[in-house]
Amino acid sequence: MALCLSYYHLLRLEFSTMNDAQNLDTTQLEEEKLAKKQADELKTHYKKRELIEGVISDGTAQRLGRRYKLRLDDR
Repeated sequence: MALCLSYYHLLRLEFSTMNDAQNLDTTQLEEEKLAKKQADELKTHYKKRELIEGVISDGTAQRLGRRYKLRLDDR
């Protein structure tokens, strides 16, 4: 059975390939955006953690606890 493609079939194949490539580019762009968002969120969480550790280690949390009559345990 010989492979015989008409001009119409060749055009459909070409457009299909172009759409696949465009969808791949779109998906890659979405993945890059998601990766950037996740990296930004990770940085934010790390900064919050550092801030909390600093407040606890320099005694600010204990001082505020005494001031507002709150019991803060180190557990």
